[in-house]
Amino acid sequence: MAITNYSELKAEIIGWSHRSDQDLNIDNFIRLAEVEMYNHPQKSLRLREMELRTTLTMSTASRFLALPTGFEKMRSMRINVTDDYNELLSTTPEGLNRRDGTGQPLYFTVTSQLEFDILPDEAYEVELNYYGTPTGISAANTTNAVLTANPDIYLFGALYKLFLRVVDAEQAGTYQAMFYSAIRGANKAARAGRFGVLPTIEVDGPTP
Repeated sequence: MAITNYSELKAEIIGWSHRSDQDLNIDNFIRLAEVEMYNHPQKSLRLREMELRTTLTMSTASRFLALPTGFEKMRSMRINVTDDYNELLSTTPEGLNRRDGTGQPLYFTVTSQLEFDILPDEAYEVELNYYGTPTGISAANTTNAVLTANPDIYLFGALYKLFLRVVDAEQAGTYQAMFYSAIRGANKAARAGRFGVLPTIEVDGPTP
């Protein structure tokens, strides 16, 4: 059976697990799988569909700017200065040199919001390139880019969480490995899709 929406995913989870006694917990297993697929320190999902761009406007009254909804990880940020974009440099919260007065920001850091090294002297426009989390699937939001492209990630992740819940270590380990493998495969395909087929070099005549 193809998995194209939330109800089909739930049916497959019950079918694969042979545990109809857990049907009331399936929503929680799916949500737990989503949390891990986006937040695991080594195995986070990074699809091209999650690479987003948005434009925000700084405030002359604050060094802080709210993060976009669903923000996961910054890739780059540029500031528009007289219609010419300049890269802002990223640093840690501890390493941010907070300057007095006002001026053009040069550095930023990310906590629960964006913070710049100086109070902007103009309402500068900034362009953010970042990884964003797709809206989670539910009865109200029945699909998203991840489920459409990689339903196996959702299926194996939810099964992994289900078998953790019923204390079946062997099955949990099996589906954990399949979950992580599906994420690695999706990430590898996303990276490969950036470059296409590499060019080949033909050499005329004999080769040494």
